[in-house]
Amino acid sequence: MDRNEVVSQFVSLTNCSDNEASFYLESANYDLDRAVAMFYDQAPQALQHRSTAAATHRLPQAVAPPQSAEHRPRRQRRGLFKRLVQFPLMALGAGVKVIVKVVRFGYSCTTSIGSRVLPQSITRTLQGATQMLLQGNRYEDPPQSAATFKQMLQQRYGANCPDFLETSWQDAAVQAHRQHKFLFIYLHSPDHEDTDQFCRQTLCDPDFVQYVNSTFLCWGGDIRKSDPFTFSSQLLVAHYPYVALLSGSNERTKKVASSEGLATPNDIMQMLQPAVEEHGAQFVADQADQNERNAC
Repeated sequence: MDRNEVVSQFVSLTNCSDNEASFYLESANYDLDRAVAMFYDQAPQALQHRSTAAATHRLPQAVAPPQSAEHRPRRQRRGLFKRLVQFPLMALGAGVKVIVKVVRFGYSCTTSIGSRVLPQSITRTLQGATQMLLQGNRYEDPPQSAATFKQMLQQRYGANCPDFLETSWQDAAVQAHRQHKFLFIYLHSPDHEDTDQFCRQTLCDPDFVQYVNSTFLCWGGDIRKSDPFTFSSQLLVAHYPYVALLSGSNERTKKVASSEGLATPNDIMQMLQPAVEEHGAQFVADQADQNERNAC
């Protein structure tokens, strides 16, 4: 099937924009079922984020003197308008809960009945897709997600991997800024066809690992988890595997280099080294300023 047709099908199923559809499909290597599962995997978290933000900005109402009758209708209209605005979000929240319950029931049926009726390969596929949908209802904090990702890499590709920090990407950026270092980023898309080759031949190459560990702080994550997924959205990642180099100076973090798609260790180092030469002088200046302040 042509990729444009896959994008159109995704848009019709999710009612999202073409750019969003391309983002999710690229993350899933244009596997429509997996991409749709990833899209709805983020729906409960996005809804929860909006609800939390609304609660955070809600101010307590002060006691006010009785209003005159001429002002009451406007206040009543405002209250009615507020309820009308809030109702779609409430309905969406209820709908997500219903979907999760239905999927859970379907999973239990697949486990108990499907294994007796369907071929084993089909049963495993259905169970795997269902578990992906249910993952969105379970929260895993960023440090735990980062630790799990690092452990997975070491188990699958050996202990010789970049020394990824076991924290959120925001905290990793803060650590890099305080230590006057660049932050090396790797975003892992396990469903992409080039990911396994990239990890074996590039990311875990001994010379490459020695270079990044001695030169940068490193952070990586699985885009199926909320923290890396959000970060990939902010970076506007279009293709995987994805690596980037971040530079933090004057309390600001910016991307100074990036690579999308399959690349050799030499390709990545040729991308990183000029960025280090161009932006590294700022770290030296920041370190000198800090030493001067500490001496005062």
